[in-house]
Amino acid sequence: MSKISLLIISCIFIFGSCKKDRLEGEKTIFKGKWNWIYSNHSYGWCENQQISDSISEQDVQHSYGFEFMEKGKVRFISDGEKVTSHNLVFREFDEPEEGYCSINNGYEFEIYPDNESSMRIWGCVNSDTIECSSLSFPFETDEGCEVYWSYFVKQ
Repeated sequence: MSKISLLIISCIFIFGSCKKDRLEGEKTIFKGKWNWIYSNHSYGWCENQQISDSISEQDVQHSYGFEFMEKGKVRFISDGEKVTSHNLVFREFDEPEEGYCSINNGYEFEIYPDNESSMRIWGCVNSDTIECSSLSFPFETDEGCEVYWSYFVKQ
């Protein structure tokens, strides 16, 4: 492989992996710190069961949160400490379909942190509440067999 081909491939990889969306326009609604309040956990689907419970900070003895930054970054926070930081990549941001969100005056969204579908976060946001689900934060999920629907409030 020639040096030029290697250079071109390297540039594509480097610049392609750094994609991020700044918080501009209506997306500035995310800007700031968000504290986890509770999650509704539905599971048992793979065992032909439907089990639901609610989990709060008192149940797990941990606190969780997000911090969204205008420059297009999101930090995952656990017990007040940054766990990880990721580039924001929006797949969807729009007025919600009727009946999708339980919060008013908000937006439906889908975010792939670092453009990774395995870290997908989707849900609804308004000026003081995020209701969302994620495959990895604050709880790992067995995709297809369970879901955590989590609620965060703006700090």
